[in-house]
Amino acid sequence: MDELTLLDSVISYMDIDMKGCSEVSKSREWYEVNAKSDYDLWLILEGKIKLILDEKEYAVQENDLFLLYPQLLYKAYALTDTCRFLFIHFDVGLGHDHRAFQEFPLAGFIPAAAVHEETALFLKEYQNYKNAIPLSSHYMKSCFAMLLIKLIRYRYQNLPADSSCDFKKQPAARLRPVLGFISANLNRPISVGELAEAAGMSDKYFITYFKNAIGVTPANFILQLKMKKALEYLYEYKFTVGEVAQMVGYEDPYSFSRAFKKVYHIAPSKII
Repeated sequence: MDELTLLDSVISYMDIDMKGCSEVSKSREWYEVNAKSDYDLWLILEGKIKLILDEKEYAVQENDLFLLYPQLLYKAYALTDTCRFLFIHFDVGLGHDHRAFQEFPLAGFIPAAAVHEETALFLKEYQNYKNAIPLSSHYMKSCFAMLLIKLIRYRYQNLPADSSCDFKKQPAARLRPVLGFISANLNRPISVGELAEAAGMSDKYFITYFKNAIGVTPANFILQLKMKKALEYLYEYKFTVGEVAQMVGYEDPYSFSRAFKKVYHIAPSKII
């Protein structure tokens, strides 16, 4: 499992919570030095601004984006007489841990061309939201999740050669064989002993290490992945609940239904 696959495995379990979206306009006199408490995504709508992060300067213009992490100090100022952009405030959680995403420091510049389609979809739903179109806020949040995932992939694939971001040194990277083992064995029960062996750790140490690196216990992580896979099967509308239960490693449909309802708050039978 390479680092991008590792990142994908972790992100698949993360909850993306779009907390707010505000449009601001600035004049040529605007100058800002700050560090946000949330994750921030800036989307330029008009004009051009200069952003300085880690002593590197970026000229960000229409439809370009910039991803900022909490407590990351930046400087920004206008390069045109007027500039207008969106501040999208969001949080990323893994279980009860809201620090896990920072194991993958991907803050920085994203050019418009890299996420053109996703940006267009988001802006369309943002306009619907401004016009108070019913359900537009839900569509907007879904479009934002797609946009964020696409730009994360772009940022990872375009890290500079001298970047201090070494995924192999991240705590979650040591779990690469474990995550690969889980993905390959979702169709059967998986024991902690098997995972600890894959990681080359004792059972007790592995549980602690996994929770510290990923943010949740191995059992909870496996449960979420199994239920996500089960939901995909159910939405194919060609398997019974019993068949889906077996496909994700449950011996009977009753224990599977209890687990599914625990995660999604609805019985699997209600979906098919």
